[in-house]
Amino acid sequence: MTSPHETAQFRNSATYTVVLTYTVAGGARVQTARRRAERVAEKIANAASRLGSVVDVRAVAGPAGADGELLWPTPVRFSAANTGESRLDDPGKLPRYLDPDYERALTSLADAHVRARARRDADRERRRAIGCANALQAVTPFSRGCNCVYCRPVEHHAVALSQTDGEHWCSCGRYITTAGERCPDHRDVQLVVLDGDPEELTTLASRPDNRGSMQQDE
Repeated sequence: MTSPHETAQFRNSATYTVVLTYTVAGGARVQTARRRAERVAEKIANAASRLGSVVDVRAVAGPAGADGELLWPTPVRFSAANTGESRLDDPGKLPRYLDPDYERALTSLADAHVRARARRDADRERRRAIGCANALQAVTPFSRGCNCVYCRPVEHHAVALSQTDGEHWCSCGRYITTAGERCPDHRDVQLVVLDGDPEELTTLASRPDNRGSMQQDE
């Protein structure tokens, strides 16, 4: 099932900012123009939130300099908004409109980032334990050559199936002479399986010579 953040509507969305400078008429009182200008900003934000296909609206407004530069940007709180902190004097107005489906997609994306970061950290730790040459970098087709079990699980699996003495690999990629054995540096290191690993690595981790395999599913 496709996650909300993987749908075309989310992945191909576009975010725009419109810089609009306007002038309102003043009045008998000094603050009249300021209040009128604030109401105009709220109406603009409200209108934007009601337009078709618009799923997220935030706005800032404030006095502008002679060249239109925003001098004191303040979040606009408008009645069509549905999230964020309201003003104490008007609790019915919030600073952001967020479509519920779009919000679910944002939450889904944030969760995916957390899971990816956790898996990346776990992968780095297991590679460091085995002495992998790529322990501190993302593994890509251009990564440094390494013969450890995490970089070459298919080859390690094929070697493990032979069960004959001769040239065999330790999990770190060093050659050893006895099938099923490890080099002295990694004799007690367990293989760690993460979600998304190839089947060959899962099989190797389940073998008795893995010293009681430890699996982690993110």
